Amino acid sequence: MKILSKKINLWEALLISTAIALSLVFLVTENINYMFWAVFSTAGAVLILAKFSVFSLATIILTYITVPVYFQDNFGTSYGILQAMDTPLYAKEIYSIIFFYLIVLYLFLKFSLLLNAEKKIYRSNFFINDTVLIFSCAASIAFSLIAFPRVPGIYYEGARFSALLPGNGWNHLALVFLIVISCRYHNSWAARLSGIFVVFWFLSHGERVDILGYLVGMVLIYLNRHQLSKKRLILLFIFAIIIFLLMIAIGQIRTADMITLSTLVREVLVQRTATDIAYVFNSSIHFAYHHELLHGVTYTSYLFELIPMLPAPYLTQNILQSLFATPGGEFYLSEALINFGIGGIYIVQILELLVIILLLKSKSRYIVAAFCFTVCTQFRILWYGRTYVETAIVIYLPILILFINTLNRRKNSCIQQRRIGIC
Repeated sequence: MKILSKKINLWEALLISTAIALSLVFLVTENINYMFWAVFSTAGAVLILAKFSVFSLATIILTYITVPVYFQDNFGTSYGILQAMDTPLYAKEIYSIIFFYLIVLYLFLKFSLLLNAEKKIYRSNFFINDTVLIFSCAASIAFSLIAFPRVPGIYYEGARFSALLPGNGWNHLALVFLIVISCRYHNSWAARLSGIFVVFWFLSHGERVDILGYLVGMVLIYLNRHQLSKKRLILLFIFAIIIFLLMIAIGQIRTADMITLSTLVREVLVQRTATDIAYVFNSSIHFAYHHELLHGVTYTSYLFELIPMLPAPYLTQNILQSLFATPGGEFYLSEALINFGIGGIYIVQILELLVIILLLKSKSRYIVAAFCFTVCTQFRILWYGRTYVETAIVIYLPILILFINTLNRRKNSCIQQRRIGIC
């Protein structure tokens, strides 16, 4: 891995210095609120450095779960199971783990070529011909209908995940094809109309996470491909706030709650899913303190998950759910924590970052598509676990890329044959 020597931005230096100072004040005073603000100060430095990057998005998502923890620790109120839990609240550990995770991320981004490699991936040309486009448009719509076969409406929470056919990967297939057709939004009405339909269909059935991730991912890719004026950036920021509030409103309607200004403000500060994931992470810390570490056994689940109809007995979220009655989901750092302890989080983090750098050296269709899919599923990955997207990355995408390459080659071959009067 090539190491870069970079000048440190003044604001980055100020935020990192502030974060370190706050952490030192915490050590002296033992007031854990200083660590909370140290987390946000470090997150700010990462955002300034990474700018429009998937690592900026990951930083925001990871940091966001500290907000309900802060409210629960200081005011005794948050939401649901975090507010009513029997286990201790490990606010100090949550803040400290995320703080050091962001420090490691900042140093890695600062002194490696990772951000440059990421930008090159965004700017890679991913062309699909009209045949592939029409097939992908039809497939994205068809898989959306299979995943959510009922009439649009977001008032039947219990039946929300009842697919037309057996299996639980139909929404991921729809998302895979949706990402593929996105490269033709600029010159195809079929792509645009299909995209609008899929987004509408998901949202009208109360499915927020996939579409929120997709929209944010598309914005990141667009920002890395185009130079925007300050005016357009402001408009885009306003649009992002509107989308975020819309997602919160959908959640309120889905649970039959009244939508008021006060409830929207509360949902921004103590968002329900973020609160549930905070409880999951808190349970992971309790597990690491009071149970024997698993020493990597949960990682065998990635093999089981690739085999249809074969149960994966050691899924992290299932283990935590059986012990602590978690509401589902798996915080991104939980698996490394319950396997290897707190120190293991940073070893796994560094290994993952090194693997990402090696993979991004390739500009193949598969790497480009897989990375864009990963960008668009950050909410799923960071709040629900890697296994939620594993099948799409390991099985669906390679098959789709092989199909696209085959059709593209056939069309190019036919064009050449037409020139000499054969096809």
